[in-house]
Amino acid sequence: MRAYVDAFGLLFGAFDFAVRADGRWIWLETNPNGQWAFVDEPTRRAITTALADHLQNGIPHKDISRPANRHRNREHSR
Repeated sequence: MRAYVDAFGLLFGAFDFAVRADGRWIWLETNPNGQWAFVDEPTRRAITTALADHLQNGIPHKDISRPANRHRNREHSR
């Protein structure tokens, strides 16, 4: 998935999958502006925080998946 969003220059992608009866996952599509309001609160908060950090601080999306780097960047900007 990381290679896909990188190839298209996306910062975020909502990947849609289906699961076959035999348990295999099938990729259907990727939405660059996917919705996440239906997910549980902790996950919704994490997604919102990561996107807000990027928009506010210009943090590259590679660092969003690494909370230690994100916090380190915040400390350097203070």
